[in-house]
Amino acid sequence: MPAGLRSLLVGFASLVLIGAMVVIVGWSRYTQPGPLTESRTIIIPRGAGVAEIAGLLWRAGVLTDPYSFQLGVRIDDAASRLRSGEYAFPVGASPHDAAMKLASGQTVVRRLTVAEGLTTSQALALIREVSREVGSALLLVSHDEEVLRQFDLRRDFAEINQATASRAA
Repeated sequence: MPAGLRSLLVGFASLVLIGAMVVIVGWSRYTQPGPLTESRTIIIPRGAGVAEIAGLLWRAGVLTDPYSFQLGVRIDDAASRLRSGEYAFPVGASPHDAAMKLASGQTVVRRLTVAEGLTTSQALALIREVSREVGSALLLVSHDEEVLRQFDLRRDFAEINQATASRAA
């Protein structure tokens, strides 16, 4: 076998081996238990992509690193199924567990009773008064454009997620 062909084959085999190792190590990190020592609730905003979701989960302490999550959801073919919402992550949830929860759409269910006859502004004031987290979670699923225009949702969700992570630390 000519030396040039042998070098080409060795180089190609090395690239394949390195690629396989990256996938194996990444998959292992994707499926092993995560760092959470207590359950945590995180709000994933509407329109968030895989990188943004991975960053939110990493900053909140659900993930050890955002990269294994990003690689894993693509290998797992779950990237297009991740949904927005408020999610509760249990202690030790793996990145795979987190991805499957986001893909399933199993969001936190909260209940709030608004008395009949209240105006929209009174109802919104009640929602804000009850809890900032509950209010933002309700806004997350709102389809009323007029209501949504009153809030900076990305900022509100970032503040809530940061506050949740700070309380847990």
